[in-house]
Amino acid sequence: MLRSIIVEDEKPNARLLKNLLEKYCPEIELVGICHSVKEALQDIPVLQPDLVFMDVMLTDGNAFDILTELEKINFKIIFTSAYNDFAVKAIKFSALDYIVKPVNITELKEAVQKAVENISKKDEPKQYEILLQNVNSPSGKLQKIALPTLEGHVFIHLDSIIRCEADGSYTNFFMESKVKLVVSKPIKEFDNLLSSQNFFRVHNSHLINISHIQKYMKGTGGYVVMDDGAMVEVAVRRKEEFLKVMGIH
Repeated sequence: MLRSIIVEDEKPNARLLKNLLEKYCPEIELVGICHSVKEALQDIPVLQPDLVFMDVMLTDGNAFDILTELEKINFKIIFTSAYNDFAVKAIKFSALDYIVKPVNITELKEAVQKAVENISKKDEPKQYEILLQNVNSPSGKLQKIALPTLEGHVFIHLDSIIRCEADGSYTNFFMESKVKLVVSKPIKEFDNLLSSQNFFRVHNSHLINISHIQKYMKGTGGYVVMDDGAMVEVAVRRKEEFLKVMGIH
């Protein structure tokens, strides 16, 4: 059984999540419900949960205020949010779990099962550090990303990524340092994450950092030469949008 707390300012939502957990997640022992940042900061250290369901936006602050104020985070978190906004993107960049409200039963059960399977590992403190760095970035842009590899998470600056290449259900990341990271997620997931961060999917198999393009060579679709010397094909169907993004006429 995982000792769990719900942090949710809207009482109907808290009751709904409580009912869903009691009905569908027998591995959860609910030991508390907090309706504010203040209550969470009081109750979490006392109740010592294994898992916290934490709403991102609260009446008196947000989840990140809680993480900043807590002395230590020795529990797993499943964030909940009604909005797919900057905060949720920051959570994804930190490789932490979240579910969208209204809560889907299947997603809830999957998130809880994942927490049960990984509870002994906890989340790496560095993941929370990166989350807070991204959320509090002065530029308002995400700065770092946590990449899951077979050895664990690797934490890197977005600017240091030259390109990503699909490899089945894995993605190869090619870095400025000439290191290649094999990441245990498909390229589609990184396309969704990085497309708003100066990256462009020029081909089904290739996602590139626009900042690391050396030149574009004309052709049916053409290809780009990257800073690491790689020549990456531009798919014909993506050419027009790519040239528009690059300001090439």
